[in-house]
Amino acid sequence: MKKIFYLPLFLGTILVSCNSDNTWNEENKEEFVSSCESSFVSGFESTMGDNMDMVDRDELNKLASDYCSCSFEFIKKKYDSPEEAFTKGTDALLEEIEGSQDCEITDEDINKLLKQ
Repeated sequence: MKKIFYLPLFLGTILVSCNSDNTWNEENKEEFVSSCESSFVSGFESTMGDNMDMVDRDELNKLASDYCSCSFEFIKKKYDSPEEAFTKGTDALLEEIEGSQDCEITDEDINKLLKQ
């Protein structure tokens, strides 16, 4: 299940890496979170397929927002600029975020997605 979360983070990080002024700003966050949320939901829908009727879309959108905002803040705290963050490469950033448990998606989070 964790594989579905790599796609949104990868797409979101690409947007942040395109920043031209070498600083983190609100525009970075808006672009990152928006792209990440869209990709997160799309990836989840692809994974669930015909079972999406069992998923509470409001909870899915909330989980996407929480996860993507957390991922952005994690990267922003650790690196002074988008360029510094992405010199490590996307795979390394994904490993850092997953390994930190700061933005971990738990079984409880997944269970909240299921309609009762």
